Amino acid sequence: MTAALERLARLEQDVRRIDRELTDLRALVEDPDVQAAPTPPPAPTPPPAPLRVAAPAPRPPQPPFPAPPEPVQVQEPSFWSREVMLPRLEAADLVGARGLALAGGVVTLLGVVFFFALAASNGWIGPAERVLLGAAASAIVFAGGVLAHHRHGRLYAAVA
Repeated sequence: MTAALERLARLEQDVRRIDRELTDLRALVEDPDVQAAPTPPPAPTPPPAPLRVAAPAPRPPQPPFPAPPEPVQVQEPSFWSREVMLPRLEAADLVGARGLALAGGVVTLLGVVFFFALAASNGWIGPAERVLLGAAASAIVFAGGVLAHHRHGRLYAAVA
């Protein structure tokens, strides 16, 4: 605080000195024949009284820090209680995009199975052709699912 007061006192002295010089310059400009009388040196300014700062009040004793809480033990569910293969189905899943994709996959599969049964019962295809057609259809559907998963990530259509 005292440094700020000393700086303020010096600034006040500088302002007074500049004010006197400005007054002398105005007098010279108004009357060039009159020499400016030398100004007496400024009276020394008494130093500012030192500030008395009160001692800070003693702090009340701080309570000790509370003990940290006990860590919570998270029990992992048993194997039988986990949803391993399928997540829980809700009504929104059955009527949403996932439900429509699954329904489309089931209908397509039923159509292929019924057509295949019709063709086998009417003798349109023999045993060798049946195996070949089944393998080709499986490979095409599997490749389509892998390709859809690779291009677009986990989609319901790729899973179906």
